[in-house]
Amino acid sequence: MLLADKTVMQAEKKRIEEMRATNAEIISGLEATVHSASVSRVVDTMRGIQESSKKIVDIIGVIDGIAFQTNILALNAALVEEGAAAAESLKQQARMLVEAVAVFKLRGGHAAMPA
Repeated sequence: MLLADKTVMQAEKKRIEEMRATNAEIISGLEATVHSASVSRVVDTMRGIQESSKKIVDIIGVIDGIAFQTNILALNAALVEEGAAAAESLKQQARMLVEAVAVFKLRGGHAAMPA
């Protein structure tokens, strides 16, 4: 009986060792699957970041274009303002010249001589 018990025990031990090996393979396979899924999620996240970065670059390009156009418009407005001021100054000088000519004519075409 002792021999039979020992044989049964050895068979059970062998069966348990085989089960452990099978379990280890299953666990290894599961770990690989989990790792693969994690890597896949990381890759998907990185693709999303890349797409978002491209959109941000495009938006910055639009903003830069608007800023450039705004600066051009501001420069144009400043030039128009300066032109208007110069035109007003020329009008004043023309009025003064017309008045001076009128005074000159009233005096008979003779300019006042400085002493």
